Amino acid sequence: MKLIVLSVFSLIIFGCEKHHVVLTSKVQKREIANEEDFDIFLDRFNTDSSFQISRVNFPVKVVEFNTEKLTEDTLILNQTNYHFNQINKKSKDYTIEKVIASDSAEVLLKGIDNGIYREFFFSKKNGIWKLNTWNDLST
Repeated sequence: MKLIVLSVFSLIIFGCEKHHVVLTSKVQKREIANEEDFDIFLDRFNTDSSFQISRVNFPVKVVEFNTEKLTEDTLILNQTNYHFNQINKKSKDYTIEKVIASDSAEVLLKGIDNGIYREFFFSKKNGIWKLNTWNDLST
């Protein structure tokens, strides 16, 4: 009798554990499949203004260099005073550098002998990329 109870108990425990592993594996695969590729996100972010606004963490705190006062000004932008940014637009006037991690990304626009220097900071939450802030330190 003890052997039967022990066998049934073992079967339940190991059967449930195996089922849990299979479910966890399926969930992880689904999450990985839903991960947004940063380059694909950035291309759409640069071409679709509605999409861009939906992917900004408002209110957004922005630092801009004031060339008249030679100071850094901090602005708080919401949807009404936000303007469309083209971050990834290729140009002969600047280079584009991307530093992409699993849950964050930075895009730098560095001018070629013209004073352009802009930094854009993104984060990924639940597989979705969003713009958090940027610094425009161009002179």
